[in-house]
Amino acid sequence: MPLTSRFAAGLAVALTAGLLVGSAPLRAQAGGTASLDVVVVDSAGGPIAEVLVEVAGVRGGVRTNDLGVARVNGVPAGTRLVYAYRLGFGAARVSVQFATGAVASTRITLTTDAVTLAGVQVVVDPVVRSLQQAGFYARQRRGMGAFMTGDRIDELRPMRTVDLFRRMRGFKVVYDARGFMDLQTTRGTAGLGNCTTPVIFLDGVRIPARTSAREDVLSFINPESLAGVEAYAGGASIPAEYNFTGSACGVVLLWTRTQ
Repeated sequence: MPLTSRFAAGLAVALTAGLLVGSAPLRAQAGGTASLDVVVVDSAGGPIAEVLVEVAGVRGGVRTNDLGVARVNGVPAGTRLVYAYRLGFGAARVSVQFATGAVASTRITLTTDAVTLAGVQVVVDPVVRSLQQAGFYARQRRGMGAFMTGDRIDELRPMRTVDLFRRMRGFKVVYDARGFMDLQTTRGTAGLGNCTTPVIFLDGVRIPARTSAREDVLSFINPESLAGVEAYAGGASIPAEYNFTGSACGVVLLWTRTQ
């Protein structure tokens, strides 16, 4: 199947194909807000303090108290992902339904992060045919952008696709006006004003800017479905085949795994 056809039907296809984390009503019942009471425990049922809890669509996060309890207010109604992080534990995410004016509750269990033993050899995954066909490896050899292959993504175990860019040079993660995470380059472009928002392509198809589709790609596409990521912060580093729109503000290419 041609790379450009895998996303041609839009994000609705991705939802049914299982690329997006969570269920379809991600933006249902928009307009109202709710609250969340969350309890975070370890595998033995004991409370965990100082866990960072974030809800998709809410700017920032809160930390659990000594009882492992936290409350998040101002959550937009609908089905949203709740994330929990703490050093020494594996991160976790759950899907929670929020109704306007109501207080939802959930319990999250974190397990101790596995320790990597010295002397264990990690075998890098072989050439991925779809990436080779897309020209990923050829562009990687030129060394003009930042690259991440599937083995590295699996090693990092990010909760969201957007989290990958915390480790890619030339990019930073920010919150947009709606509270969703977005990308910016760390460089501006003279003469173009505040030119910091990169164009995003998924399997070679451009994602419209300033739309919920962009938010869904960055926050709800399962990182485990990605075979590779390319990121170009702007200028001459952007490949000509993805700079036909004059994308001087940067370009991000996301490639999904194929069966």
